[in-house]
Amino acid sequence: MLKITTLLFTLLISSALYAQTVKLTTLNWPPYTEKSLKDLGFTSLIVTKAFEQAGYQVDIKIFPWKRAVKQGTTAGSQFSGVFPEYTDGCKAHQGLESNLIGRGPLAFIEKSGANIQWNSLSDLSQLKIGTVLGYANTPEFDKMAAEKKLKVKAAKDDLINLKKVLKGRINLAVIDENVFRYLQAQHPEFKSLKVNSKLLSEGIGLHICFRNDPKGKTLLKAFNQGLEKINIQEITDNYLKALLKN
Repeated sequence: MLKITTLLFTLLISSALYAQTVKLTTLNWPPYTEKSLKDLGFTSLIVTKAFEQAGYQVDIKIFPWKRAVKQGTTAGSQFSGVFPEYTDGCKAHQGLESNLIGRGPLAFIEKSGANIQWNSLSDLSQLKIGTVLGYANTPEFDKMAAEKKLKVKAAKDDLINLKKVLKGRINLAVIDENVFRYLQAQHPEFKSLKVNSKLLSEGIGLHICFRNDPKGKTLLKAFNQGLEKINIQEITDNYLKALLKN
């Protein structure tokens, strides 16, 4: 009788844990999210800790960005959301935007001796600028790029763009400053590149974009409550300090 009771208790606990597991999608975007990094990157760690505060376990799967968005926002998917997403991106997918899980300062990367000066984006109209396919930048930048007022060429990833800057194929590359610092630490050849003196954006807000359905609404509420119980900046600073030191 004791064995049966123990088995039933174990099954009940397992079922409860399974019921409290949320599945999310993301991309390889170190140091924010990355399958080879500890805790899958510092943003994944923030998401996990916030959900833990709300009583959920998190199952994070990594895909190419477009697939991550589709899996995380399409009705009928096993996943309930995608991160890290910008406000405009979440609106475009008609999703439910969480409170901030961090910010991504957007920078222009140039060769160390370039010292490109600009006050408005129109000052860059004659330069070749690299972006990443499928990424949102700032509304003004993306609007000007769509209207061909900027000479923008999209690449598969940030690494390709940095190599293009290094070889002089493009003048500037749009990249998150934290990502650049990480890649610069990983690739010694990028030591001859630097952040332009003027940021494209001081910090674009990052969020989880939950699917807009009843489950998504429940998860959104629980996650936001969990976020209030953790220190996002402390988690971010400690993680990056340890990562870039190694």
